[in-house]
Amino acid sequence: INKNIVSIVPLEKNNLKNFFVLSIRLLKLINLSNQIIDNSADILHLNYNGLLPLCFLLRKKGYKKKIIVHTRTIIPNNFFGRQFSKLYQYVDGNIIISKAEKKQIIKVNKSVLENKPNKIINNSAPATLFKKIPAIVKKTKFRVIFLGTIDFVRAPDRILNVAIHCKKIGLPLTFHIYGNEGYKPKIRKKKNVDYSFIKNKIDNLGLKKNGFFHGFSDNPE
Repeated sequence: INKNIVSIVPLEKNNLKNFFVLSIRLLKLINLSNQIIDNSADILHLNYNGLLPLCFLLRKKGYKKKIIVHTRTIIPNNFFGRQFSKLYQYVDGNIIISKAEKKQIIKVNKSVLENKPNKIINNSAPATLFKKIPAIVKKTKFRVIFLGTIDFVRAPDRILNVAIHCKKIGLPLTFHIYGNEGYKPKIRKKKNVDYSFIKNKIDNLGLKKNGFFHGFSDNPE
């Protein structure tokens, strides 16, 4: 996993503080832009619009290849959101995951969609999964799974708060957390949600039989 893959997105509020905290990520994106140029791929697909600053860096370095970005987060309609949306000018195409994201882009900066090819492609499981006929099995326990980045923003530790409540009322559920650690900022007053934090919380809540942490999985299906 490339440690230089980091994202920067505007927030509804506290954007000055957010920019100060995340500004160190620009150094990582500069390193990443150099690696991408050296790789010389024909088409660059960025799976998150939090990587739009990377597009700016690449174009300023003379990168001429096609860049497609995946819009997965809603950009706030404020000064920082409007400035951030201007970074779409450096991409060649925009894949949007739902109507909600597209509607918000129109509010923030409708020229983004007027000047660049775009298409809504909803997130979905591979078609092969729908062809599988699940076996009918009588179960006495059911699994609840979190699959995503282990960091403060996604806060997978919150699923453990649900787990302790379910344990108290006797629901037959086990909770499983899968994911890789996200970027840890050097300056942060809030807690870091990482591997050790998740494991300690499972122990402290007495969830060894109900809550399980598995780390990174290369087979999320």
